[in-house]
Amino acid sequence: GHITEAIECYETATRLAPRFAAAHSNLGLVLKERGDVAGAVARYRRAIEIEPTFPDPYSNLGNALKDAGRLDEAIECYAAAIKLR
Repeated sequence: GHITEAIECYETATRLAPRFAAAHSNLGLVLKERGDVAGAVARYRRAIEIEPTFPDPYSNLGNALKDAGRLDEAIECYAAAIKLR
């Protein structure tokens, strides 16, 4: 439904609170939903950079990398997410 609106909201959130890792991770989810895998990967990596102990962006990054056929990297992300939970 409202992917464009969601992207705009999360982009606003990341501008207002650039260190809010969950907003970056969630923006990655909607970018991936729209088909922008590269944009999603960049947002997940930014979320991890901001908050390295937050497991969600590792799982999300793993899913994006899996979908891109980058299985070895995806497995590393899943392992990191599991370790943090």
